Amino acid sequence: MTVTAFVRHLKHGAAAAIALAVGAPAEAALTFNFTFTGGTSVTAQNAFIAAGNRWANLFTDDVSIDLTVGTAALAPNILGQAQSRQVNFGYNAFTAALAADITSASDVTAVANLPFANNGPGFDLLINGTSDNPS
Repeated sequence: MTVTAFVRHLKHGAAAAIALAVGAPAEAALTFNFTFTGGTSVTAQNAFIAAGNRWANLFTDDVSIDLTVGTAALAPNILGQAQSRQVNFGYNAFTAALAADITSASDVTAVANLPFANNGPGFDLLINGTSDNPS
């Protein structure tokens, strides 16, 4: 079945179907833990699981991702909807985690080339090219 036919068949799970079309598999250590909202059909649940498995085949780090997913009727011409959550980490904690997870020569190169700001670890950020400290 083509992705287009699958999207028509699944109707409300189009985002999951699109994710199925992504790249070639590699060894996987990524784990998706799905929680499904009420009313999500078994067909849609299987599509989300299949999409998660496809993404899992692209990564090798041991990571677990918890997702609450589901399907619902949407207004005309709306393909999908999502919510997000922001988690903040300090730059030092972020770079320390990257350094602690080095497993290849590419990782060594990436960590060795992390930017440093004038006053220590960090990086300068220009918003709209005007200032690194906008008010």
